[in-house]
Amino acid sequence: MMLGIFTSPLYLLPSGSIQAYHVLLFVMTMAAFIKVGGLSPKPVVIAVLVFWAYVIVRQILFIMATAEASFTTLLYPTLNMLVFLGVYTVLTEVISPRGIKGVLHAIAAALVFETGYIFIENGSLTFFLNNAERSVGTFNNPNQLGYFAVLMGCAYVSIATVINSSKLYASLFVSLAYLLAIISLSKAAMLAISPLMLLAFISWGRGIRSGLLKAVIITSVLVLLLLSIVILVSQLENLAQSDNEVIRRLALIGQDSDDNLVDRGYALLLNPDWRIIFGYGEGYYNMLFGNEVHSTLANVITSFGVAGFILFSSMILTIVQYRIVSMQFGLLGLVLAYGLTHNGLRNTLFWVFLAIIAWSARYAMDAKNKPALRLATPKKIRQMSAMV
Repeated sequence: MMLGIFTSPLYLLPSGSIQAYHVLLFVMTMAAFIKVGGLSPKPVVIAVLVFWAYVIVRQILFIMATAEASFTTLLYPTLNMLVFLGVYTVLTEVISPRGIKGVLHAIAAALVFETGYIFIENGSLTFFLNNAERSVGTFNNPNQLGYFAVLMGCAYVSIATVINSSKLYASLFVSLAYLLAIISLSKAAMLAISPLMLLAFISWGRGIRSGLLKAVIITSVLVLLLLSIVILVSQLENLAQSDNEVIRRLALIGQDSDDNLVDRGYALLLNPDWRIIFGYGEGYYNMLFGNEVHSTLANVITSFGVAGFILFSSMILTIVQYRIVSMQFGLLGLVLAYGLTHNGLRNTLFWVFLAIIAWSARYAMDAKNKPALRLATPKKIRQMSAMV
């Protein structure tokens, strides 16, 4: 799993192809299933399998009715489902919570690797400030780089917070994720990742005993955030003329040629017919409008319908243990915010992230119900987990 996460930025083949990390994570999944003797019928496992089964059935019907439909729409949901179950199985049944630090190190190493590659390639990490050419790093396009930054930053915070890892290291590696999002010049990535550090601070602040101090810190941060938004909005017209490419792109949000409902994938939702109930099938939108759906949520609703969206939402709620007010749901919200304008559903790293969130939410619940879990030895942890 650590090798799979570390090599996840390495795109050696065109987009849509099987990359090295897909193979590594698939092998890990098979090994995990053999080691634990199969899947346990946990609610998370059942929810993911139900959503996958619905997607497969819907796509088979679409392929049977449409000669132009691609069979890859069956491959990726199956691969992603297997990887999710494999990562979740490894985290919950194979390695101890203390062993999760290895996964944390793999995420950190991937962030350092990508940052180092971009620095070596360009000789600077500030070239993007006055350059409209967006960096792709080891990926095939800049949006993949931006999505990687959001996913890895959120995954790091999720793990580091649960296992009480070093706040200094967490701040450092989250800062690298911020930097990669900025280097990608992806507006969606920069906006989605922007609240991450605040979310981390709020979560870390739960350890502060003084309620008054907590209130002062949170209020101060929110006031500063509000003032920053007001200043940015008031200066939006001037910022659009800035020589700084990062500031200029943020100021031009909604003004690019593809910033419209048709290109982002929402057109069918504006004037749906009865097929919206069970979905039009993945690929139908491209056949109709000539471009793919550039939105995770729009893709779920358009391709798999209201029924598919309900199953997807149920899966998400199960993953976060039905805790809407939680760090895990907040981190998931940041990733899905990116997905409002980009389709990340097929990205396997997104499903790795979901598995990490599922483990994090479950472990947080177990630790809350059994406070001794955080201080237990690995052997004791396995014994306690077996009793849950």
